[in-house]
Amino acid sequence: MSKPSDKNSSIRLKRDHPNNSFDESNSSTKSSTSSIKKLKHQHNNTTTISMDKETHNRYSNGSSSFISSNSTKKLIIKNLKTSSLVLPSDYFDKIWPLLKQALEAILNGTISPTNEEQLYRHIDHLCTTSTNDTNTSQPNLLYDNLRKVLDEHVQTFLPTLLNEINDSNDYLRILNSIWNDHIIRSSLIRQLFIVLDRTYVLHAAVPSIWELNQDLFRRYIMQNSIISNRCINGILKLIEQERRGETIDRNLIKNLIRMLIDLH
Repeated sequence: MSKPSDKNSSIRLKRDHPNNSFDESNSSTKSSTSSIKKLKHQHNNTTTISMDKETHNRYSNGSSSFISSNSTKKLIIKNLKTSSLVLPSDYFDKIWPLLKQALEAILNGTISPTNEEQLYRHIDHLCTTSTNDTNTSQPNLLYDNLRKVLDEHVQTFLPTLLNEINDSNDYLRILNSIWNDHIIRSSLIRQLFIVLDRTYVLHAAVPSIWELNQDLFRRYIMQNSIISNRCINGILKLIEQERRGETIDRNLIKNLIRMLIDLH
């Protein structure tokens, strides 16, 4: 009889504790989960410490291990090197005849016998290099001689414009033609002597080459009372003719009025 009792007691124990095996497995699972969490926590702490050390090293030293790959490249602009070439003191005297010949070719509408590249090079040497003679400024000499040639050329317009012309329209056409030609020649001269404009003229108290040509035309042509009166009276006459219904050359009036505005 004792054996059945033991059997019953064992059955009763199983009934009273049906989850014993589950609890054991659950406790083991919890234990493993806790271990994983501890490992993660230790790993995070280690990573944080290493990152803090790296950040500290980067900012305390003012640099980092990545600065070589991510560093910003600096663009350094240096001043132009001055030419070491020293020209002889008589360089201008030798070169100016060539430049004057080219200048007169432009003013007269002919072709210069000297290559433009050589002319540019000579002008550049005169404007950017020094000479043995410290008492003379070659850019200053170049500008003064250029002004003399332009001055003489503008005065050649006077005989034509002071000539008696009965038809006012013809006179205005002649004046407009001379002005347009003067503008074209002035532009070509400025291109040839562009280095002089960008070096000497830029720092000296003198007008630019373009302004110089404008000033000379204003002084000798439009400030001449005979020429200016003929010009203004001719324009007024054309306006009066248009009011009467006559056909006039509007482009001629437009060009001359623009000339007066530019030279004002």
